[in-house]
Parts: sequence; structure tokens; C-alpha cells
Amino acid sequence: MYYGNDRGILVRLDGTSSKIIWQFKSGGAISDILVADHQIITSSNDNFVYAFAPYNGARLWKRRVAGRVSALRMVGQDLLLVQPLGDGNIVLINTKNGRIAGQMPFTDGESVIDSAVIDSNRIVVSTGGIIYGYAVGGCPTVKQNGPGM
Repeated sequence: MYYGNDRGILVRLDGTSSKIIWQFKSGGAISDILVADHQIITSSNDNFVYAFAPYNGARLWKRRVAGRVSALRMVGQDLLLVQPLGDGNIVLINTKNGRIAGQMPFTDGESVIDSAVIDSNRIVVSTGGIIYGYAVGGCPTVKQNGPGM
């Protein structure tokens, strides 16, 4: 079991004894926790996203983002969608190494008004009147056979 608090502490508890297995102190309140494949990923109001090994709490990577995070979501196997609170670009982080894999830019003053919708490797977001769709890994190639093709 994992939990985070307003003091920036992320804790892993033993599910049966409720003993603390490990804990981590960030520079701001824990805003989201995501249990992913062999990682515990958390965001903090210190404007960082962290990944930890679930068994011992070893930090696997740390990535600064432009602002506070409203949501963390997995896209496919290895991409983490980091949704900002208020204005800001959505960022995709490679969960294997913590590097930025892509960004979804918005114009000044635009902000995502609801959680991103993720279907396989497609992402749809809405910003007050505009709906954006993104394909992770590019658009599919259509191959056609026949005369003149």
C-alpha cells in the first residue's frame, strides 16, 4: 500500500502489518501516485515527477516539469502522460529512463479542462472549446495496392 501526504512524504506500508517498508520526502505535497509496471511513480508540488523501485524505494529517476501536476496516466507500456494544473503543455515521459519523450503544446492561456482520454496509443484532450487528438508514435501508414498506387 502506498500513500502520500501534504508534507511531501511518500510511504510504502506492509499490507498486513501496516509497518513502514520505506518512505521518501519530496519538496512539496504529493499530488498523485501511480503504480506502474515495476515502478511507483509520483508527482509532487515541488514540480518534480519521481519513479521508485517498489520493493526498496530506490529512486529510479527524477524529472522536473514546468509546473504542478494535476494527473499522471500511463499511455501504452512505456510512456507517462503528465497533465499540468492550469496552463501548460502536457508532457510525455519515457518511464524506462525519465526522459521527455514528447510534448503536447497549447497556446498561451489555454489549459486542459478535463482529464485526458487515453485509448491504446491515442490521446484526446479538451481545452475550453478545442479538442485535440494525438497519436503516440505517429499516424498509421495506409498501404494500398492497385493500378496507379
